[in-house]
Amino acid sequence: MSGSIPNKLARRVAQGILIVVIMTSVAPPVEASGLFSIGAGHTRFRDSKAVIWDPSWYLTGTLFFDLRPNLQLGLSMSYYFLQPRSASEIFGVGVMWEEPEGDGWMFSLVPSVRIPFSIGDDGSTQVYLQGGLGWYRFDMDVLYSGRVPGPDGDDIERRVKASWDKPGIDGRFGVVTRLDKRLFLEISPGISVIFTDDESTWSLNGYIAMALTM
Repeated sequence: MSGSIPNKLARRVAQGILIVVIMTSVAPPVEASGLFSIGAGHTRFRDSKAVIWDPSWYLTGTLFFDLRPNLQLGLSMSYYFLQPRSASEIFGVGVMWEEPEGDGWMFSLVPSVRIPFSIGDDGSTQVYLQGGLGWYRFDMDVLYSGRVPGPDGDDIERRVKASWDKPGIDGRFGVVTRLDKRLFLEISPGISVIFTDDESTWSLNGYIAMALTM
């Protein structure tokens, strides 16, 4: 995939956020409530030379407040437990690589707008559109060790270390279903785009969370 495709996707997500805000002026009223949620998810990063991690798990928390019945403003926070890719994927074959040592993590803080829509007359289930622009903090320190096969083979070490703070955008679709009077189950798939130096890094992700009305 060329570097222009993630950039085009980023522009489309940004345009989608603007459309979502405009939709609030014409969307029908719903009985929306502010929500606090906490959950866990899985993300798969795609086509970036700036990162060397595998699909990873993350924890997420969100807090949204009503600005009006069909518009909410809030904040999403996520912590990613990043898994480094194998050495053969990065440096190629021809070396007997050991398991990598070290790890990586990422933290995101994304202010967002959310538009909920009630499904059914009782309002027990809602779907929402969400978009935001935020900050991503990344840190990684991984040591790859291996040996060239053969009697005269040399030991090889490759260390990959990186740390950066970058802006990014996040677009989501979600479903919130009532389990009890104030307790809800939330499922939310989404797309995130981080504006890294070499090319935009984007991911497909989703989480499941328990939510409480405010």
